[in-house]
Amino acid sequence: MLHGIGLDHSRGIRVHRERHRIASEYFRGTPVPDPDLDLLHQMDGGSRAEFGWSMLIAAGVIAVSVGSRSMFHQEATIQSLVVVIVGSGLGGLGLAGVQRSTPPLLR
Repeated sequence: MLHGIGLDHSRGIRVHRERHRIASEYFRGTPVPDPDLDLLHQMDGGSRAEFGWSMLIAAGVIAVSVGSRSMFHQEATIQSLVVVIVGSGLGGLGLAGVQRSTPPLLR
């Protein structure tokens, strides 16, 4: 389950990074190449970092959902609150990593 969610997030991160790369080249006035979104470019090592960030985000989403479920459907305990907090932290780390690795629009 984590792997399937991670693959979807990885493709979304790839599209986000390509959009920023193309926009930055357009704003600089350089020729804009076609986006590299096909499966071959994702398999050529360009998606390793994206897959790592996506797995962090996916683990955070799953942890938050499991912790929330145990808080609302069972007795609210400190363990379920800790799971929600840790999941939020993992998701936040993943999103911050994606933001740092995305090329800026103007450089």
